[in-house]
Amino acid sequence: MKENTMSKSTDTATDTATDTAQDIKAAAHKLAEAIANTAAYKEFEQANEAMEKDPEAKDLLSQFEVAQQMAQMSASWGGDSQNEQNLAALQDKIARHATLTRFFKAQENLVSSLKELDEYMTKGLGFDFAEMTKPAGGCC
Repeated sequence: MKENTMSKSTDTATDTATDTAQDIKAAAHKLAEAIANTAAYKEFEQANEAMEKDPEAKDLLSQFEVAQQMAQMSASWGGDSQNEQNLAALQDKIARHATLTRFFKAQENLVSSLKELDEYMTKGLGFDFAEMTKPAGGCC
């Protein structure tokens, strides 16, 4: 008889844990939907779509990534003013490109909104929520 009671309490604990996990998943789904319905998220999605459809914007970003890598490699060897000038010129072009300006502003606004959400969750949980989601660091 005692074994039967323990089995029932274990089943109840398992059911409660399962219900809690399902409740958390449902709440997370609702949170994701709520975020997706914010103006910041919608603007980011539209700006991202516009950038993906703009070959000039994509080309500028690609050129910038290459120039940035070249400047970093050059800096490790003592620096090269030509690489730095090229990087600065590309930064200027990006700053004047309407599609990219819109994308970066939308990205900044969305990140700001998500940081506010993280602060709210951190206060409610009593620990830094976003920090807990980062991968564990290694030595390198």
